[in-house]
Parts: sequence; structure tokens; C-alpha cells
Amino acid sequence: MQDRVGAKVPTDEQVAGWLTTIKNLQQEMAPYGVGLTRDERRHTLKFRPGGEAIVHALALSVRNHDVALPGITADGMEADLNLAEKLKLVRDAAEALYQFADDTILEASSECWYAATAYYTTLSRMVSI
Repeated sequence: MQDRVGAKVPTDEQVAGWLTTIKNLQQEMAPYGVGLTRDERRHTLKFRPGGEAIVHALALSVRNHDVALPGITADGMEADLNLAEKLKLVRDAAEALYQFADDTILEASSECWYAATAYYTTLSRMVSI
């Protein structure tokens, strides 16, 4: 088995700093989003793939024809789309970080268990002799 991780281990202070950074980022982002319950997620309308062009065309048409609906505006519709697009960039970066951490955890656990089983096998054979 190749030893790919574990030669460098972050200090407790480094890990605490990373956790603080993540917590601060989440607090900084909080005014721009919401947390949904499982039920809310299930009942939320799902955006159509490619719907961005439809949203922009509808907003233009609504403005050109002075259409008004109570509690709904073209500006609000476009602002929601803009927010979704910006947060997708953040989500993609967070997902890449998650995948990196997950892969490293898997590899470190695998290497650790490989070494543990090798030592266990060696020690058990020494006792049998």
C-alpha cells in the first residue's frame, strides 16, 4: 500500500482555525439565505434546467407590458436568479473542499487500517511461535 497521506498532520490550532473560518463564512452568508426543513425542501418548486433564459424573457415582457402581480416583481424574480447563480459558485467550491476532505479521510483511514492489520497479523504470528 502506498503511503499517500499522514506524513503531514495539521496542528490542533490549524484545525481550529479552519473550523472558525467555516463558521465565520456561514455566519457571513446567513443574511443571504435560509435553512429549509426536509418537508420544505420536498415541497419547494424546482427550477427548470435552462430556465434562466425564460426568466430574463419574462422579466423583459413584464416590464414592457407593465404587468403587475401582488407581491411579485420582475426585479425580485431576477434578484432570486442572481442569488442562486452566485451561491452555486460558492456551493461548487464548498463541494470541491468537501470531496477533498472526504477523499483524504478515506485514504488516511485505509492506510491506518492497513498498518493496523499488518501489525496485528505480525503480532498474532509471533504469539503463535
